[in-house]
Amino acid sequence: MFISLKNIFIFSSTIIIFLNTVSCDEAKFNSGKNYKVTEEYIKGSTYINNFTISELEVSSIGGNGLPIKEKDIVQYCCKSSSKSLKKKIYFNRKNKGYKWFYCTLNLDFIEVDSLKKLSEEQKLTMIHQVRGENMYFDTIPFRFEAGKWYHLYGLENVEGSYYIHFNIKKEFIVKYFEGGPF
Repeated sequence: MFISLKNIFIFSSTIIIFLNTVSCDEAKFNSGKNYKVTEEYIKGSTYINNFTISELEVSSIGGNGLPIKEKDIVQYCCKSSSKSLKKKIYFNRKNKGYKWFYCTLNLDFIEVDSLKKLSEEQKLTMIHQVRGENMYFDTIPFRFEAGKWYHLYGLENVEGSYYIHFNIKKEFIVKYFEGGPF
């Protein structure tokens, strides 16, 4: 059987393009960000235990296209309620073993530096207060809306966070930010 140089070239080129495509996607997924965020779900390279999504009021955007002056309007936390963790969590579908709830982070202690005088229990209460603790939801209790910004953070093994918004063309945009919410 005779194989022409043209067929070898086409075959080799196809393999190289395929491997580059797969490895580039894999490199992007594993470049320390470790998560893919879409309008419908978040997918991790490892199991997801918990995270927070804040709806933001943004008054100023920086040169990198990310908010520089922002204020949390509302925060929703997603937390596993079982030992069976998943790598993919849907925002608007039930995820067995996961619940959403309204949460807030109290940062008053930063301004007054009063943690030194508090007990361990008081410190934890001060740092993370949950309001409406009996209000659990099977899905995230809102839909991403055009013109609004959201901030996703608190994922394990990630020092950064994700800014999410719909642009003017109503395209869903996700931007990774090397820093956290603070």
